[in-house]
Amino acid sequence: IAAEMKDQEFKPDGIVWDSCLGPRPNVTLPRMVILTAINWLSRMRDGMSLSQAVRSSATDFRDLGWKNFIRRIQGLETKISCMNDVWAGFWARDLKTNVPELIFYSQSDIYVPYKHIETEMLPNRQKNAKSLEICKFDKSKHVAHLLTHKKIYIKTIQNFVDSVQNDK
Repeated sequence: IAAEMKDQEFKPDGIVWDSCLGPRPNVTLPRMVILTAINWLSRMRDGMSLSQAVRSSATDFRDLGWKNFIRRIQGLETKISCMNDVWAGFWARDLKTNVPELIFYSQSDIYVPYKHIETEMLPNRQKNAKSLEICKFDKSKHVAHLLTHKKIYIKTIQNFVDSVQNDK
């Protein structure tokens, strides 16, 4: 995004995808309430005042939840995490990089189903990347691979960075 804002090309030497590349969110009323509560708790934990956290969470509920729930009722796709009107998941799926990539994901991630990764994302990343390394964990919560599998995660990252540097 920063490169695009400066009218420059995005040219990484390698890319690490961690717990991402999931399906487009399906906005429902219960999910809206849960997401708002999680965001509110996170904001409180991060030191926001009660009034700031409530105001910010209410904005999320309205802009991310309610407006997308109405879009769903109208038969339209959600507009969450979009870049230039393209959902971030499609951007990531279709990004042509021609650089080495590493994907971390888990069979037990409740937010990013592993079957979606394996059927929808991996084939596209294999086509669009120079090379693709995959690190799949059997049991690891969403974005918790480093906490759950610290040694394997760090070793995999180190090996990936070393291989990218050696490939230059």
